[in-house]
Amino acid sequence: MTETIAKLAKCDGGKDCPSRAFTDVTAGSWCHEHIDFVVTNGLFYGTSNSIFAPDQHLTRAMMVTVLWRAAGCPENKSASVFADVADGAYYAKAVAWAAENGVVLGTSAKTFSPNDNVTREQMAVILFRYAKLCGKAGSSGGDLSSFADAGCVSAYAADAMAWAVKNGIILGVRGTDGTYYLNAKGSATRAQAAAVFMRYANNIG
Repeated sequence: MTETIAKLAKCDGGKDCPSRAFTDVTAGSWCHEHIDFVVTNGLFYGTSNSIFAPDQHLTRAMMVTVLWRAAGCPENKSASVFADVADGAYYAKAVAWAAENGVVLGTSAKTFSPNDNVTREQMAVILFRYAKLCGKAGSSGGDLSSFADAGCVSAYAADAMAWAVKNGIILGVRGTDGTYYLNAKGSATRAQAAAVFMRYANNIG
């Protein structure tokens, strides 16, 4: 992340609360602090002035836009090459930057599929690539054996997921039986992504 990413002071729940405008982010919500963080740092905006939509799935367009903002909204050397990314789309510059730097690839040579949901393992892969781009990835390593569904992680995402778990960026999802799962192929929500970006900023920088 850039040096503009701030450490967040504890929310007072009142007029100084960054999430106060969102009617769907309650004071006791598990993701309140994370949403405060991403809103304060300009990484996420609401889907409207009063709605954050924490349970809405994160799309590929949203993911690259948040990363692009975290990188300081850099200028691109070239425009997007994807036929399904319109020049005027809010995510067009972010897609061009992400593809140019190998952070997020297209779903084919000519398509980006901006409205496709991002899975938890895809989020790990994208963040691992971004960390490498910034020279902050370090080694992958990490042990996934404590998660009941570790064997369900795709081969291409195994190193990235292990890295994300080792660095406390992606945590397991607790099942009703108390068992923790990676849920690698489950679609990430905006709230989960907010938590992941806050952990990345705090643990990686």
